[in-house]
Amino acid sequence: MTLPNMLTALRMVLSIWFGIEFCRGNIFLAFFIFVFACVSDVADGFIARRFNMVSEAGKLMDPVADKLMLIIGIGCLVYTGTVNSVYIFILAAKELIMIVGSLYYLNKGTVVFSRKYGKATSVFFTIGIGSGMIGMPHLAAGFLSGAFCCALFAMGYYALYFSN
Repeated sequence: MTLPNMLTALRMVLSIWFGIEFCRGNIFLAFFIFVFACVSDVADGFIARRFNMVSEAGKLMDPVADKLMLIIGIGCLVYTGTVNSVYIFILAAKELIMIVGSLYYLNKGTVVFSRKYGKATSVFFTIGIGSGMIGMPHLAAGFLSGAFCCALFAMGYYALYFSN
């Protein structure tokens, strides 16, 4: 197993630990775990590309780790009443659309990969979850809403880009 894949696997464990600590009310520890997981996300991608360690397993594991942190993060914010439960339903719809769209293009022989709009969406989600954790629910809701708007834009862009 490559170092980037180990970091990705660690991020999956950290995501679960983060959720447990957040729901227990250990916000400081949960925030530290969240930040460490975010840093490991950046590190695994950088190491994989920089040192030619990109692997098929990593291409599958990394998005799963990202989704796990996202689902747990927003789930915790909803659980604690920091943001409205509508965000869980919007997240589920977004993920379902992305999965169906990816499978559609994969069936046509095209692999859809993240571009700058997808990366921007991730940044918005990360800031939104982090804001909610430190007691800024309105800022969290704003960034999460921005993330969903960015995701919709990205989906439209990808649909046009890959329609040729």
